[in-house]
Formats: sequence, structure tokens, C-alpha cells
Amino acid sequence: MKNILIVFFLISTFLFSSCGHVVPEELRNQIDRSVTAEILFKDPEAYKGKTVMLGGLILATANAKDATYIEVLERPLDGRGRPEDTDLSRGRFMIKYEGYLDPAIYTKGKMLTAVGEVSGVIPGKIGEMEYKYPLITSKNLYLFEKTRDIPVRFGIGIFKSF
Repeated sequence: MKNILIVFFLISTFLFSSCGHVVPEELRNQIDRSVTAEILFKDPEAYKGKTVMLGGLILATANAKDATYIEVLERPLDGRGRPEDTDLSRGRFMIKYEGYLDPAIYTKGKMLTAVGEVSGVIPGKIGEMEYKYPLITSKNLYLFEKTRDIPVRFGIGIFKSF
């Protein structure tokens, strides 16, 4: 009986530890929760200096002389800070990371979560359309690995298909 309790405790500890938030607690305490993605995208200049948490799908990564810029399609975050796999988005934003990030690692199609300070807007283009990206100067980045869809099939082996 004692061995069963130990095994149960170890499994429970592993399961609950893997369900933690992706952003360290000390950074989460700095986030201004009144600045939601909805209101930030309406008027980014009004929230300059505020610390926010946003996430989404990487669209492009570019290195400048002293910084890396990551263009992200915003996605809502779940309770653990992970971008949800949905088509819902409030727009695009740009992350400025002071230093070098390898574009071969921060590639198009990966999800990330960022905590950073709103620095205003940065002009850009989407196709031929002018676009003002909310600019977030990064304090913390969490990159998620690309997930691979594994086809799952169920059957009981009675029927045969042609």
C-alpha cells in the first residue's frame, strides 16, 4: 500500500508540474491586466510604458543591427499563457528583442508568448496595405515547439474497407 501511495504521489507531482504557467510569476505580477489585447490594438500609443502579455503565431523574424523584430499574428492566450489554436485574432503586433535571435529557431509557424512593455507603434505593410503594428519591447519570450498532427484511427477490426 505504501508503494502505491508513493507512485501516485510521483505521478501527481509530474502531472501538476507540467501544467504550470509559461511566464515566471515575478513577471506575471508586473503585467497590467487592465490592458487587454482588444483595447491595446485600438490605440497602442495610449498604453505606452504598460507591461502586457500577448501571444500568437510567428509570421516573420528579422534581425537589425542591435535587435531582432518578430512579427506575430495575435491569438488569445489560455490560462497557462499558451496561444490558443484558433483563427480568432485581434491583429498583428511586433516584438522588439534587444539582441540577436536566430531566425532559424524563431521560425514562421511557431507559437510564442511574450511579456513586454508597450513602446507605441511601428509602421509597416501587409501586402500593399499600410499597417501600424503595436510594438512590444520584450522582457520575456516563451517559444513553443511546432506540433505535429498524428493521424489517429479507431476501429474494432470487424469491417474491411475497399
